[in-house]
Order: sequence, then C-alpha cells, then structure tokens
Amino acid sequence: PLNPKIRLVKATQSEIIEFEKLKINYRMLVGSLNYLSTTSRPDITFAVSALSQYLNQPGISHYYAAVQVFRYLKHTKHFTLKLSKNINQLNNLEAYTDADWGNCEDSGKSITGYLILFNGNVVSWKTKKQSTISLSTTEAEYKAIGDVVKEIMWIKIVLKNIFNINFTSPTPIHEDNQGAIDLAKNELNHNNFKTKHMKIRFHFIRHEIKIKKIQLCYVKSMMNRADFLTKSVGTTSISQARKYMGG
Repeated sequence: PLNPKIRLVKATQSEIIEFEKLKINYRMLVGSLNYLSTTSRPDITFAVSALSQYLNQPGISHYYAAVQVFRYLKHTKHFTLKLSKNINQLNNLEAYTDADWGNCEDSGKSITGYLILFNGNVVSWKTKKQSTISLSTTEAEYKAIGDVVKEIMWIKIVLKNIFNINFTSPTPIHEDNQGAIDLAKNELNHNNFKTKHMKIRFHFIRHEIKIKKIQLCYVKSMMNRADFLTKSVGTTSISQARKYMGG
C-alpha cells in the first residue's frame, strides 16, 4: 500500500499550505481507511497507522500516500478474509509478532505488529507505535510480545465465555528475535531492564510462560507472518500476506 522506499515524516509548512489548497478532509480519508483496516483489510493496517500519525497537520505528501492506498484497494477489491473449518486444527490458537526498531522517523519509536490465528483463520491483527523509545531491537521485540500476550488472554476469555472452549496446551507465539525469546526464558536477564515498566512486562510474560499459557517459538524473519504489519513491504511480500490470510 505504501512505497517501501519512502518514509512519511512531519510535513513542512509549504507542504501543509499546498495540501490546504485542495480543500480535502484528510481526517475523513484516513478514517474511512481505518474502518477497513480494523474490520477486513489487515494488509493496509500499517499504512493506515502511518497516515494516522499526521492527522493534525497533514501535508501534500501524506495526501498522495493516502491516495496510493485507495488505488491499492481498488485493484485488490476481491480480497476477503475467509473463515473455514479445518479438522486438522481443532481449537488451535497461535500468534506471530514482530517489531521494527526505531521505525518512526519523527520520534525514534518502534512499531509493534502482531497477527493471531484460530484454526488457521486470522481473527486479530494490529499495528501500533510503541509508547516509549526502545534502546535495542530486543527491547522493541519484547514489548511486542507483551502486547500480543495480552490480546491472546482476551481472546481466550471470549472463546471460553461464548463457545466454552478451553485451551489445555500453551499458545505458540512465533517471534524472530532470539534475544527476546532468551530474555523471557531466563529469569536472570531481566536485570538488564532498569525501567519499572519493562520489569513489570518481564514478570508478566515470564509468568504466562511458567503457567504454560504461552510458548515462545523462534521463526526466521522471512517466515514471520507479522512482518507486513511493522513496515512498508514490496509487492511480493504483501501478496504473500494476502495469500495466507485467505485472499
């Protein structure tokens, strides 16, 4: 949806003035895209998240980027999320998580992305700019793991209350950063985190591993299905993402 060679940044005053001449409601454009990204189009989620960072002072470059997403949607209007019953994956819940360290050019903050599948069907996805700056790739990835663990806990509660589904085995979380996985499994390493919010996040994830609610599994970056949720990717990568999501 967005050109992977171009990163959106804060608009200059001249870019803001040039866009204002068009008399177009940027918030309305991004709002309509946001509705699609949260209901049926995970493939534009990162693009919408990036465009949403500039709602207050959009420039002409942000408008052109939004138009590019609309053009992408026009050419992929056949794409749909599909829910199918798979007898080989009965009550199987799994997740993929990723983070792009320091992705935001304006703030230096990292981007979290995760994808959750139930019986092979995509049921939850998210792109989110992390609230605090991460000082390493491992820290950024660890924050992403914390976010997906919370979402998994919520999904399990919903499935239990509505469909009376219980999960007896740990939910696998596929992560491509070995350092973040080792950190979660080794109690001694949490001393590397000097801030309180990271220490709490460590204890939270570690507790879920101990009680066997989750299991961290290493996956190569090229096989991480959440990769397209953290950055702009090329045509081949986004086509592959749509393929395993059903479109």
